[in-house]
Amino acid sequence: MKFLNTLLEKVLVQIEGIENRITSLIGYIYFVLANLCYSFLNMNVNRASTVPAYQLFYLRTLWPTIMFYFVLRTNKQSRVTNSSRLNKLTILNGLLYAIAGPLLFYGFQVVPLNEATVIFQTNPAISGILAVFFLNEAYDAIQLSITLFCTVGVILIAKPAFLFNSYNENTNSDERSTGIFSLLLASFAIGSQSIVIKKIVTFVNSNLSAFYIGLIPSIVMPFFMVLNPPKTLNFDEIFLILQIVIFGFLAQVFYNRAFKFGDASKISLMAYSQILFSTILDIYILGTVPDKYSLIGAVFIFCCMFLRMYKTWILESKKPLVNLMAKLTEG
Repeated sequence: MKFLNTLLEKVLVQIEGIENRITSLIGYIYFVLANLCYSFLNMNVNRASTVPAYQLFYLRTLWPTIMFYFVLRTNKQSRVTNSSRLNKLTILNGLLYAIAGPLLFYGFQVVPLNEATVIFQTNPAISGILAVFFLNEAYDAIQLSITLFCTVGVILIAKPAFLFNSYNENTNSDERSTGIFSLLLASFAIGSQSIVIKKIVTFVNSNLSAFYIGLIPSIVMPFFMVLNPPKTLNFDEIFLILQIVIFGFLAQVFYNRAFKFGDASKISLMAYSQILFSTILDIYILGTVPDKYSLIGAVFIFCCMFLRMYKTWILESKKPLVNLMAKLTEG
């Protein structure tokens, strides 16, 4: 155990060193990594459509919560803060995810995967708008352009039925409509959650925020399981859930850490990278042959992500020169 603690401390020191060297970009990098993990997670949620959404979500949150508990304990970090306001925010953070998670899982199970992805990717735009009002963040022309172009890229890749008339005719229309509504509610909850996370990680360790994201749903979900008995799982379903748990844990680590290093409205735009990763997974894992619309859409998204990160890097690289000129002017 002592060896593991020592190894963990060394790894954390190395990570902090990297973060200090690329402070302006690390938030974007973490968020892109989070969305890579979410892409694998959502693909497996869609595959596990035979498992009730609430049961799947409960198992997805329970094990990462246990893991984060031991991470906090190993680092000798308290599970509560000295601020009642921060404690309330961490609980609100978990409640928002307890609402969003089952809705999201249900939507990805009953709505065709490409359409579900399009609908859910409204949450970066929601995050950006909410950040203006609740975090006093600026919403510049580049952010607006990136949001619009990424939305075009998303539509070209996912080709939703309401524009391309390509969804499965056998899909139950009532169930599909309910799934779409669930995804929209989940998008709003996730968008709101990113604002709460930004407020929390400004003052406390991001692992504490991630711990409560899993803790509150882990407390709430068993009530649904009492009302609706869970399904007995077979080996294939257990294997899919294991992957969901692992990718969910990694995604939570990267997601919460990302907001410590930048504006929520800007970092949230990197959520569109999930579409790019999903396209790659479709090609190399599921064997889907991409069409011209998907390729054009992927280029749109990649260029927008590159533009956001490049602008940030340019602005940060100019800061030392601007500070020097200011000092010379004062002198």
